[in-house]
Amino acid sequence: RLYSASGDGTICVWDADALEIVATLWGHTEWVGALALGGGRLYSGSGDHTVKVWDTETLELVATLHGHTSAVGSLALGGGRLYSGSHDGTIKVWDMASAELVATLRGHTDCVGALALGGGRLFSGSDGRTILVWDTESLELQATFYGHRGAVKSLALCGDRLYSGSVDGTINFWDTQGLALVATVKAHTSSVRCLALGGGRLYSGSADRTVKVWDTGDETEDHAWGYA
Repeated sequence: RLYSASGDGTICVWDADALEIVATLWGHTEWVGALALGGGRLYSGSGDHTVKVWDTETLELVATLHGHTSAVGSLALGGGRLYSGSHDGTIKVWDMASAELVATLRGHTDCVGALALGGGRLFSGSDGRTILVWDTESLELQATFYGHRGAVKSLALCGDRLYSGSVDGTINFWDTQGLALVATVKAHTSSVRCLALGGGRLYSGSADRTVKVWDTGDETEDHAWGYA
C-alpha cells in the first residue's frame, strides 16, 4: 500500500499494484503535512495541531495525540518512539505502545519542518536555518549545525552522512560522526522540499518543479527530471 497526505485533510490509501484508491481516511480538520509508518500503525501530523494514529489493517483511527500548540509538519519513528516536529518550535517524544507523551524537546525557535533518525541520534531541521542533533537515550542536545541561508525543509540520513535541503536551494552534506559540514551543492533554483535515498542515489524534489538524482559516492548530479 501507498499512503498520500493532502491539503484537504484526508489521507488516501492506494493499492500499489493496481494504482487505485482503496480507502480514504477522514479525521483531521486541517491539512495533513506528515506521515510515518511502522509497527502496524500509520501516524499523521496535521495543521490541526494533532497527530493521529491509524491501524494499517483495519484502517481505523486508534488514537489522537494532543500536545502541540501549532501545526505538526514532521514525524520520525524509531526505538519504540514517535517524534513529532511542530510549527510551535518543539519536538515531542511519544511512546508508540502507550501513545503517551514522554518528553518535549526545546531548542528551536522556529518551525521544525524536518526530522531524521539514526545512529542513536535525532536530527531536526527548522525555519531558523539550523539543524539540531539530539541523543535519543538522554534526549539531550548534542550539537547545532549551521550552514544554510534559508529554512531547512528536508533531511535524509544514510550511515554517517546526513543530507539537508533548504529554501535557499542548496543541499548540504554533513558528517554525523565528526559533526561537520562536508560539502554544499547549489542543487535547485528554488526550495528543496523533499529528499530520499535509495540504491546509492540521493533524490531531491524542489519547488522549481524538478527532481534531481545525485550519486552519493561522489556527490555529483547524475540525472534530472523536470517539466516547464
